[in-house]
Amino acid sequence: MEQINRVTFWAVVGIVGTAMGGLFAMSSSHAVEAAHGGAAKKEEVSEIKVKMERIGVGVENNKEMLTELKGDFRGMRETQSVANREILEAIRNDR
Repeated sequence: MEQINRVTFWAVVGIVGTAMGGLFAMSSSHAVEAAHGGAAKKEEVSEIKVKMERIGVGVENNKEMLTELKGDFRGMRETQSVANREILEAIRNDR
């Protein structure tokens, strides 16, 4: 194992060179293509992006409305609680 046979050396150099050449050929031949055949087109991506932004705005509006409704319900709950207490006090005082 101390020495490498000349044939083994050149075989390894040939395999590595072939692999590097194959990678270079593949990358240079695919560099001309715009995108993969199954990839989305730029127009489709732009349309999806616009739709996502609209959805984001809709979600933001819904969050604001829910926050307002939560405050309204809290006020209604407090009003109902006060009314219930008054009714119970009136019932107790009637006896």
